[in-house]
Amino acid sequence: MAIYVFVFDRVFGEDEEQEGVFEYVTESVNSFVQGYNVSILAYGQSGAGKSYTMGTTGPREQGDPKIMGIIPRVATILFDKLDHSRATGSGIRAPSRISGMTMPSFAKPSTKKNWQMVATYLEIYNEQLRDLLMPEQTQLHERPTVAIREDTKGRIILTGLTQVPINSAEDLLNALNFGSSIRQTDATAVNAKSSRSHAVFSLNLIQKKNATAPLTTREKRMSVPIEAMSGGSENWITVDSKLHFVDLAGSERMKNTLAQGDRAKEGISINAGLASLGKVISQLSSRSHGSHVSYRDSKLTRLLQDSLGGNAITYMIACVNPAEFHLSETLNTRQAGSD
Repeated sequence: MAIYVFVFDRVFGEDEEQEGVFEYVTESVNSFVQGYNVSILAYGQSGAGKSYTMGTTGPREQGDPKIMGIIPRVATILFDKLDHSRATGSGIRAPSRISGMTMPSFAKPSTKKNWQMVATYLEIYNEQLRDLLMPEQTQLHERPTVAIREDTKGRIILTGLTQVPINSAEDLLNALNFGSSIRQTDATAVNAKSSRSHAVFSLNLIQKKNATAPLTTREKRMSVPIEAMSGGSENWITVDSKLHFVDLAGSERMKNTLAQGDRAKEGISINAGLASLGKVISQLSSRSHGSHVSYRDSKLTRLLQDSLGGNAITYMIACVNPAEFHLSETLNTRQAGSD
């Protein structure tokens, strides 16, 4: 399911628009907690407000309830929903593994907490994956190579990527701000601080539920497999879900950015990734059962593979600039959203 939302740049819009945009995607939090894989993508030209809309622009705006973006708003309600699931007796217990990889140890594990979550943050720069949560003191030669893998059940796993345990909204925003501060940016003719990479901030939640309890219709249609636990725990099943926040790089034409040299190479890579994403979404919307979907055409679509197809839920927010000078890019963005 794809939902397209059109918003304006913050320079021209009212503060209340941030809350209005979030109303369109607030159901994503419920879906994530219930076991769906969810992706929220911000698409549009440089300077149209993608990072502002997503909430990756820093603590000052994240602390203002009028102008905070989507990720900080998700953080304010996500943990209340997780705690509510425990309070209503959902039968969820804390797991020891997540997405096929060993969970990092928590400093003070809670016996009452009925879920575990980790965050990852990476950018795709010139089709290379860069870990944005790697400790700054880690030497270049000591940094593991980030690679995209697929397990036997079709789940996408990223190896070599730092996983940060998330126990609160503060943990979530600290991880987000750390990674956002080192994201690749540079000046173009369109934006003085243009994002030159696609950035993906992801939450991975795992829960255990009592297999004898009746599942709702929504839970039966989860986008990731439910597995019976081994070792004599056949009465418990695991629910593994992902929530991706994708801040895409600017989609404008090369002639509008006046890019040359490295900036031009970045632009070519950015537009190739966006074209692959559009192609995959089009294929998913129109394909017959069993037909080929070209996930492998780009790193972006490959890492989002298990969060775009099947019963996964996708929201695309098309950010546009109302200035007359940018009319052609605005029309292109609207057309991409309609397609």
